[in-house]
Amino acid sequence: MSAALLRIQAIIVTDVILRFRRTSTLVLFLAMCALAYASIPDPSTGMTLLSIGDNRALYNSPAIAFATAALFSLIGIGLLGYYMISNSVKRDVVSGVGNTLAATAMRSWEYIVGKFLGNVAFLAALTLAYMLMMMLMVVVRGEGSVEPFVFLRTYTLFCLQGILFVSVVSLVFETLPILSTRVGDIAYFFLWIALLVVSGERMEKALLAQRQAHIEQTFSNIPVVAYIDVMNLSTSISAINEQVGSDSSKGISIGESPFNAALKPIVLREVGLSMPWMAVKAISTLGFLSFLGIAVLAFHRFDPTRLRASARRSKRNIFTALSAALKPLSRLTTILWGAVQTVLGGQEFLRAVASEVLLVLTLHPAALLVFMGLNIAAFAVPMPSLQMPIAPLACLALVFFTADIGIRERQRGSSALLLSTPIMKEYFVWIKVLAAWILGLLFVLVPLVRLAFAAPGAAVSLVVGMLFLSACAVGIGIATGTAKTLMVLSLILFYGSLNSNGLQPALDFAGWFGSATPLVQAGYGTAACGFVALGISVHWWRTGRA
Repeated sequence: MSAALLRIQAIIVTDVILRFRRTSTLVLFLAMCALAYASIPDPSTGMTLLSIGDNRALYNSPAIAFATAALFSLIGIGLLGYYMISNSVKRDVVSGVGNTLAATAMRSWEYIVGKFLGNVAFLAALTLAYMLMMMLMVVVRGEGSVEPFVFLRTYTLFCLQGILFVSVVSLVFETLPILSTRVGDIAYFFLWIALLVVSGERMEKALLAQRQAHIEQTFSNIPVVAYIDVMNLSTSISAINEQVGSDSSKGISIGESPFNAALKPIVLREVGLSMPWMAVKAISTLGFLSFLGIAVLAFHRFDPTRLRASARRSKRNIFTALSAALKPLSRLTTILWGAVQTVLGGQEFLRAVASEVLLVLTLHPAALLVFMGLNIAAFAVPMPSLQMPIAPLACLALVFFTADIGIRERQRGSSALLLSTPIMKEYFVWIKVLAAWILGLLFVLVPLVRLAFAAPGAAVSLVVGMLFLSACAVGIGIATGTAKTLMVLSLILFYGSLNSNGLQPALDFAGWFGSATPLVQAGYGTAACGFVALGISVHWWRTGRA
C-alpha cells in the first residue's frame, strides 16, 4: 500500500473512532432508535407507514425497507447527518491535531479525501445501524418474513447518494470561511428545504404529465430536476409509481398517514430503479463529487497565516458585518450594567442572570437590532402577524444567539475562571437558562403585551415556548458539547410546526397558530424542566465531583 493510501486510511479510521466516542453521537443515535420505533405505526391505530390512495401497503420487507430508506435518506442523512459531520476540520484546528498533521508529508487532497471517506464511513455505519433496527421492527410489527438482502439493496439504492452528497457539502462548507460558521448551519437547512421543495414539486408535475400522456420513460425524457433530487424522495415516489401504476392515482404518502381499513392492503415487491434512472443518479453523483475540488482549493492546510485570513474572511458575512457596524450600540450595555449594579445591589443570583443577558448582547450586538426591530414592528402590524411571522422570527433569533450559551466558556477555556465564583458553580445552569429566557422574552415584549389581551392562550404558549427553547439551548448544549445539536433539532421543530399549519396542536409549541391546548403547554413546560435537569446532571458530573 502506498504512503498516500496509508495516510488517507489513518485519517478515516481516526475520524470514525472520534465521532463514535462523542456524546452528541450517542444522543442522536438514541433519538434514531426512538424514531425507528415511532416511524412504523401499528395498523390497528388506523395509521400506516406507507399508503397508496386509500389503501395501506402490507408490512412486508420490501414495503418497510422502501419507506424507511426513503425517510432516513431525507431526514436521517440529508438533515441530521450533515450536522453530525460538519465540524471535522474545525475539530482538528481547535484540538491542535491540525498542527501535527501539517508537519507531516500529508497533502491537502489526501486530507480532504480522507475526511470525505471518513464522513461516508460514519454515515454508512449509522445507516446500517438504522437498517438493522428496521429489520427488527419487521419482527415486531411486520406481516412477512425478514429479508436482509432486500433491506441491504433498498437502503443502498436510496441512501448511498444522500450519504455522498452530505459528505461532500459538509467539507465544502467547512473549508469556505463564510459558511464554516453558524451561518453555514442555517444556510444548509434552507438548502435542504430548497432541494426538497424544488425537486418534489417539479418532479411530481413532470412525471404526472408524462403518465397522463402515456409517454414511456426513457433516459432523454427523465425530468432535469431529477439530477438535484440527491435525497431521492421524488425518485422513490417515481419508483413506487412504476410498480403500482394506476393504484397511485390518488397519491402516495410515506410516513404516518391514515388509510381505509376496509380495503385490502397492497402487497409490494422489492422497489428498484430502471436503468435510465440509474444513469441519471450516476451522472448526478459524479457532478457533485467534483465539488470536492473546491474543498481542496479552499483548504487552509492548518497554515496559521491562512487560518487568520480565513477568520478575517469569515467575519465578512452579513451577520458579523452587522454586528461590527452595531458595535457602538453595544456600549449601551455598559450603561445598563451600571444600572443593574445599583438596582440589584447584593442580589448575586439576579446580578449573575442580568450580566449573562448583557454579555450576550455585548457579544452579539445584532441581537439589539433584532430586539428593537421585532418590538417596533409589533406596534404596527395587525394581530395575526404577531403570531406569524414575528413569533417564529423571535424563536429563530433566540436559538441563533443562545445556541452556545451553556458551552461558551467551555469552548473558550474559561470555565475554571467562571466557576471559581460560588454563585456560578452552584447555579450555573439556572443562570444560563433564565438569561436565555429573558432574552427571548425581550424579543417579544410588545407582542406578548398585545397577545395577552387579544389571545391569552397564544401568549402563554409563547412564554412557555421561549422557556422550552432556552432550556433546550442550555441542557442539550451542556450534554453534547456542541451548538449544532440544538440547531438541527430546533430547525426540525420549526419546520414541523410551520408545516402543520396549526392543525396539530402538539407542534404549536410557541403559540404560532394559537392551537395549543393547556395540556400541550404543560407538556412543553415539563419538557423544559427535563432539559434543565439534564443540564444540571451533566454539569454536576463534570464539575461537582471535583
